[in-house]
Amino acid sequence: MNIGSQLSKRALLNSDAEALVDLGHDEPGGRRSTFAELNERADRAAHALTGLGLAKGDRVAVLLPTGHQFVEIFWGRWPGVSTAARPSS
Repeated sequence: MNIGSQLSKRALLNSDAEALVDLGHDEPGGRRSTFAELNERADRAAHALTGLGLAKGDRVAVLLPTGHQFVEIFWGRWPGVSTAARPSS
């Protein structure tokens, strides 16, 4: 089981619950996402990376500021990936 599986499970149990508030986003009050929305975007990001040729055993560097984009990549269900590192401040 990888980390993305945990998000999928949470999205099934609490789909409408607030999962993420990105206060660094330009929207008033920040960008808010439910577990269902975050799960969908994380899945989309993982499929996009797989479509670019990411495969089991590949190494990936992610250079994004802390915010919704990083969270979506972090929680994505990448093929063969079970761990990820958080960004430094």
